[in-house]
Amino acid sequence: MLISSTHLHVPALLPIPIIRKLLLTGQNPFPEIGSEYKAFKPFLPQNEKVSYIGIRPSDDYAAYLQKLFKAQSALVPMVLTGSGERAAIIDCPNSKIADARMNEEGYNLLIPLADGKGIAIKRP
Repeated sequence: MLISSTHLHVPALLPIPIIRKLLLTGQNPFPEIGSEYKAFKPFLPQNEKVSYIGIRPSDDYAAYLQKLFKAQSALVPMVLTGSGERAAIIDCPNSKIADARMNEEGYNLLIPLADGKGIAIKRP
């Protein structure tokens, strides 16, 4: 027996009128992966590698890698590395942790963007 398309019901994730409105207005209700890191981009050197300073990788390696990969995805073609580059993205849960991590890695905060987040420069 053949199944006709009139007997199939495919549930939509969003009602059709909402999908149509989103398409016509150009709105995207689904954020891009790593979109929170786009705020860093205007403040970073575009043709250099940049360090990524977050929580200590030894504290929660999986969480560290996930955030690093999200940041890298959002900031392509820029290349993110561990500490050592002249400029760094600071991406910590709060200012206290950010200050400790910058001190450990030898960076000074240059542009604060949010609590625990900003752009730092390597100390001489």
